[in-house]
Amino acid sequence: MEPVSIQLQARPRGARPRWSACVGLIATAFVVLSSTLIPALVANAASGGLYITQATDPHGEVWLHGTVDGSTAGPMSTAPADGHLWTADVAAGFCRVDLQPDGTFALARAVVGGCITTAGNKTSQPSFDARRNANGTFYVYTCDWGPGSNGCYRLTYDPGPQIMTSAENLAPGQFPTNQKPFATALGTDGSVYVTSDLTSSIYRITSPNDPTLANQTVQIIGSSNDGTRMRAETFACWDTLRGGTTGRPTCAQMATAGNPTPDLVLAQKAKVTVLLDAQTCAGVAVDPATGAPISAPACTPVDTPVRVLTPMGAYTEPGNPDLIYITDSPGTTSQFIRYTISRNTQDSYSNFGLLPDGTLVQYAFAFSPTRGPDGSLYMGDDPSAGAQIGAGRLWRIAPGAPADVLGTPGFPASPPVPPSQKVGVLNGSGGSFPHGGVWLPGALGGHLWVTDGFDALCRMDPNPTPGASNPPSASGAPFALNVNTCNVTVPKAGQPAYDPNPQPDGTHYIYLPDYDPGIKSIGLGRVTFDPNGTVCGAPETVCNPVVVAPGQGLEAQQAHAAAIDPATGAVYIGFLNRNTTAPTEIARINNPTSANPTVEFIANAPRHKPIFNLAFIGPDLYLGDNGGLDVVPNAATCVRGACTVNPVLNVRGPRGMATDGIDKIYMAGPPIPGTCVSSATCPPPGTIHTSVQVYSVSTGDVFTFSSQAGFLDNSLGAYDVVQALILDPAGNMFVGDDPAVVGGAFNGRVFKVPAADQVPIPTITSKPNTPTNQTNPTFVFQSADPAATFRCSLVQPMLGADAFTSCTTPTTYGAAPGSSTPVIGGAGPLPDGQYVFKVDGVDAAGNLSFATATGFTIDTVAPVVTITSQPASPSNKNTPTFSFTADKSGTTFQCSLVLQSAPDSFAACSSPTTYTTALADGAYRFALKSTDPAGNVTIASTTLVIDTVAPTVSAAPTGGQFTAAQSVVLTSSEPAVIYYTTDGSTPTTASATTTNGPSPVTVNVANSETLQYFALDAAANAGAVAAQKYQIGAVTITQHPPSISFSNTPTFAFTSTAVGSTFVHFVHVANYVWGSARRVLHLYGAGHRRSRRHQHQSVRVRHQRSPTRGDDHPESTEPVADRDRHLRLHGRQAGYDVQVLARADNGGGRVRTMHVADLVYHG
Repeated sequence: MEPVSIQLQARPRGARPRWSACVGLIATAFVVLSSTLIPALVANAASGGLYITQATDPHGEVWLHGTVDGSTAGPMSTAPADGHLWTADVAAGFCRVDLQPDGTFALARAVVGGCITTAGNKTSQPSFDARRNANGTFYVYTCDWGPGSNGCYRLTYDPGPQIMTSAENLAPGQFPTNQKPFATALGTDGSVYVTSDLTSSIYRITSPNDPTLANQTVQIIGSSNDGTRMRAETFACWDTLRGGTTGRPTCAQMATAGNPTPDLVLAQKAKVTVLLDAQTCAGVAVDPATGAPISAPACTPVDTPVRVLTPMGAYTEPGNPDLIYITDSPGTTSQFIRYTISRNTQDSYSNFGLLPDGTLVQYAFAFSPTRGPDGSLYMGDDPSAGAQIGAGRLWRIAPGAPADVLGTPGFPASPPVPPSQKVGVLNGSGGSFPHGGVWLPGALGGHLWVTDGFDALCRMDPNPTPGASNPPSASGAPFALNVNTCNVTVPKAGQPAYDPNPQPDGTHYIYLPDYDPGIKSIGLGRVTFDPNGTVCGAPETVCNPVVVAPGQGLEAQQAHAAAIDPATGAVYIGFLNRNTTAPTEIARINNPTSANPTVEFIANAPRHKPIFNLAFIGPDLYLGDNGGLDVVPNAATCVRGACTVNPVLNVRGPRGMATDGIDKIYMAGPPIPGTCVSSATCPPPGTIHTSVQVYSVSTGDVFTFSSQAGFLDNSLGAYDVVQALILDPAGNMFVGDDPAVVGGAFNGRVFKVPAADQVPIPTITSKPNTPTNQTNPTFVFQSADPAATFRCSLVQPMLGADAFTSCTTPTTYGAAPGSSTPVIGGAGPLPDGQYVFKVDGVDAAGNLSFATATGFTIDTVAPVVTITSQPASPSNKNTPTFSFTADKSGTTFQCSLVLQSAPDSFAACSSPTTYTTALADGAYRFALKSTDPAGNVTIASTTLVIDTVAPTVSAAPTGGQFTAAQSVVLTSSEPAVIYYTTDGSTPTTASATTTNGPSPVTVNVANSETLQYFALDAAANAGAVAAQKYQIGAVTITQHPPSISFSNTPTFAFTSTAVGSTFVHFVHVANYVWGSARRVLHLYGAGHRRSRRHQHQSVRVRHQRSPTRGDDHPESTEPVADRDRHLRLHGRQAGYDVQVLARADNGGGRVRTMHVADLVYHG
């Protein structure tokens, strides 16, 4: 098959398309750092000391003590030096760490019981159960997260010989298989709580220490709140989500109740959450077949303010449930975070480990730590993420070690930038997101060529108009992309492959994979590089483009990676997107220089991820794909379907890769999110940064080669999105980046990392927070060169240029006398404003390093806080709510509500805050402490009287019979408004017939009436309605028979002082006399005229039963006329005492009754 010729097209600069494929990067709280290996530094902050090597992916540790006498049942030792650290090692099992004769530590593989491997394939984060068994042993709980997992196990620990004696499957047959349970935590309820690396479920295994395994149950109590897996968990107490507005007991109250750690902290895939009161969550049964709950669990965790990318470890400080540790491992690096819950303070606690030769490495793929009896913290990591046996390490952080960087409330500390071995110096400009490059030697001395995102394969030439340095742009770069040299045969060229073997005419071939999406991709192109100008017309130019192996399946597959086998000359291609599931992600082109090359698709990447780069080390082909670094051993011998591809490193996808061909592979893996496919779905340009790492094939070490970019003004920055790494023959590394993910309009940069040694850049180890209210800031710094001296500068960048002067560490600044200019040792306070501190190093030969810098803001102005709403005072609401604001963003609040006689008791709060526990009546003070990010504090307060007791009302005089009008005084038991009526209706606050007034109230009662009333106090408490009846006036009998009368028709006459009164007469007959003849009494009224309003009233005769006869005569009533009445009794039986009562009714239902006469009727 003949090569297909394509005409060379040189596109002039002016013909560039006028569009910008700018996409952003994911906004993250931290710069993603890389594993670093640097020259020896002074051991700083919480750097870990190497405890053991040759571990494999250690997933958690626990310290186990032994007995004093070495017997199983003997008393336990508490000596700090007693016992051993145990670790969950993926390869060796759950193992003891022993001191070796040479003073090092190692896994106790040779000790019977020193490693237990019967707990499944891969042991996970363990939990120690301090409840001792009857025979003196203890249980340790761990789970198997390997394929085919049967769940979790309890290991029996014998504290006499300090070994593991057995492993039993917890709740056998109940935990679903293949669910990858990953972490355990023992609750104060005695249950084991389990999370999974596969599912979102939170499991509870009850009674794990029950001797009878069948008594245990497995329940699901909740799930992650985003449906993702959880790799770590720990019990703590999240006080900021308790008390106050929540209705949950505070942590202090929980501790008093015997449960100091009620909340389960969870390391979900991309955040830290907490399941409050996890031990009270109702569990639901698990379907053993599917692993799913049979019904939806009721409990769901809530988000926390902990800022992480990929948390993989969690641990609570023993005895302090307010302090937790989180390991965050977003790529090949890990940050060890210390978080104080009640203060919302996140410290970057530890980031580096110190190797025996004095170099520092950054932690990589770290899991849950543990505390030893002497106060040391132990943590395991593995740079290979378990891909290589024995690559893991255990680190020991000394007791009381200070944090690398302290956070402030609400503002997490950023991890320190790893000090670089090398700094890339700005070298080239004018490109657009280079995807690769190659150094091509020739008659002109050799040049760097890049595969540019806009201009294809182009040469970097001296910059004719470099301009002034203007970081972080490429302005001032000594070289620039020369569009007149560009070859656009492959407009979207990925990683180029240069064949060092010359053709007969002295030229060389360059292979260009085409990653253009869709049908436009030609697959693989080839151009001829002419070093001397004999073929292409000019030295160091390219020409004669062809398509390699057309029609053999390379087209339209987004080929991006290319590498040449140094032994056979075959070209290997990796693809970003193969549209088939066959093993076709790696292709081999045999005889690529011939007229009839052939294509073999030999294998897939292990993770089926896009392949960005390929590189050969000897006969082995290394793949840089989106899942990490993999290798095809002896690639030339691979045959389709039988080609082994092994994972090497679980690193973030290396989009840039280069090799020295001998031992080292350089990688750059920008953390580009999978959702970033356009400017609408990507974060802004310049928000993501990349470190260049180097991997040693011979040792397995991974460390940072360069993480900082240097500019011509001696300032430092960071690499943005790196997709091009090029190594020249002299060992210089070129780093091509762009602020945007898929490239902007000619904003790309190229940095040169020289092979020669550089003056070490100082490291700032202590600095002010930003913002800060410290007006005399102090800086601590150091250099890897013990003989280095330093120069420092502190300026307000808007007011002046850098002002370097000699300095020593630590350096404290203040204002010069009579000035605001910062000077070292100045006594005066610096004014508020933005500042930049820089320090550079000078070696013994006088060579100057790049300056490292930090910016901060001084702010001494306290926040203005306003309590925007509160209950009226006094109030009868005993669960008050307060709302408040501050004028500064990031201000945190603490609230206190106490009796005015008590001191303030502040606790974290947010607006609005409701006190849900009913408060007792009393006078309270609400205080609000507001702290801005700089640490300035303002306290505002207000008072509140709570009164839930309703007032009572007393009447003087109380109701009764009165001969004259009464002035009734109504008095409440406390200051209040009294509401009353006199017309018989019930008083209300809104009734038109209700009268009111402040206590005391005087009511004039002129006529007989019922007075009803209640009181309403200032707190809106309303008393119960009470009533008093008043009878005003007197009835006088003007005629009646003698008290002893023999007339059975007595006559009565009476009058009333109340004008218009009518009467009801009551005649009470009693005391029956034996032997009397029965007669009928008639009772009637007589008078001169009838009332117009009351034509007839009635007389009631009440008959008293005789004590001797027992007769009981009912009352009788008879009508009478109005005023001045006469009353006669007719035909009553002899022997009764008759009592006559007259009732006067003066209208309106106001009735008063008076006794008017007694007589004895003898008949």
